[in-house]
Amino acid sequence: MEVDRACVKAVVSAMYVVARHTPISINVHALTLERDDLFTAYLLELCRLFKVPPRNVILEIVEQQRYRDAERFFANLQRLRREGIQIALDDIGLGYSNYRALIEIRPDFYKIDRYFISDCTDRDNARAAIESILLLAGRLGGRVVAEGVETAADLETVCALGVRFVQGFHLATPAPVEKLNQFTAPMEQEGQGQR
Repeated sequence: MEVDRACVKAVVSAMYVVARHTPISINVHALTLERDDLFTAYLLELCRLFKVPPRNVILEIVEQQRYRDAERFFANLQRLRREGIQIALDDIGLGYSNYRALIEIRPDFYKIDRYFISDCTDRDNARAAIESILLLAGRLGGRVVAEGVETAADLETVCALGVRFVQGFHLATPAPVEKLNQFTAPMEQEGQGQR
């Protein structure tokens, strides 16, 4: 929990250099959302302090360890949602992100693990898995993100399947926060704002 809080503070406090309407995505362990009942208040205070609209925050739930107290986990999840914070489920297809978790959590973003994306152009089974997640997310009102897009062919394939949000080295490599405006400024100039 302490590591998650430190990471959240580092990301939110650094957002002053990024265009105002840029959504930010922060990974948080499921156990933090289960056990830290003051996490929502902590995050909101950081947003207030650094002038980041809560609606621009996307918390990516990392499920390396499954939450045990479902009632507490979902109560904290609802607190976040009531404040306008969006929820993503990270690494779908691996770990504990099974169909039950997808249905119960009902994230705003379904992030498909890179295992299914890498070389999906040449793998029928991977494309079938991507299509099934797209169908489920669409029925539940969520959006799908393809993680680990590293080639033009895979970008073309996931887009042809209907994925509208992608991330990966084919588009950009990790960079210091000071360089993020080279990506976000063009969106602001075109009036696209939050997408």
